Order: sequence, then C-alpha cells, then structure tokens
Amino acid sequence: MATAQQQARFRAKDSKATIQARLDPATVARLDRIACKRGAAGRGVVIDWLVQGAAPDPLWLAAEGLRLLKAYFDATGETRVHTRTGDGSTWRCSTADRRPRSR
Repeated sequence: MATAQQQARFRAKDSKATIQARLDPATVARLDRIACKRGAAGRGVVIDWLVQGAAPDPLWLAAEGLRLLKAYFDATGETRVHTRTGDGSTWRCSTADRRPRSR
C-alpha cells in the first residue's frame, strides 16, 4: 500500500480531481460488480464512464441509460421525456404502450 506521501505525489501528477462521496452500501456493491465485470480500475472509473457517457462498451452504457430512464418514468409517472444536447439536437423518448396486446 502506498504511503500518504506517495499518494499525494501521485495526485499532484494526475490531471483528475479527487472527490468524496457518501454512497449507500448497495450502490458501492453495484459499482464494485460493474468494475469487476467491465475490467475497470475501480469505482471511480465506472462513475467517470457514466457521467462522461464514454464507457468502452456502448451497449452497456445504453443499458444503464435505459435503466435510469425507467427509474425516472417510475418515479414521476411521466410517459415522455425530451432533452436538448450540447449540439442543439433534441432527443425524445416515451414509454411503450403497456396495455396487453391482442394476438
């Protein structure tokens, strides 16, 4: 394990900032599972992927985005959402018709 002086020198050379966050134990466990499964160097890398939208596996990133979108729909009761991106384009998404389909 690195000494405090070694850690301070490493952070001084690294371009990334250090943050502290209080996370629920279930969240920490989820980050650990993702880091292990995706081969990430640690929890911080996974958080960075999610916030930056730059994960090595675009399909995984899309799946996490859909999971968050579903959580938004469930929490708000909304059925549609739209957002404007940095380049000015608009993205729209809505829930599928949840009524049973007749065959």
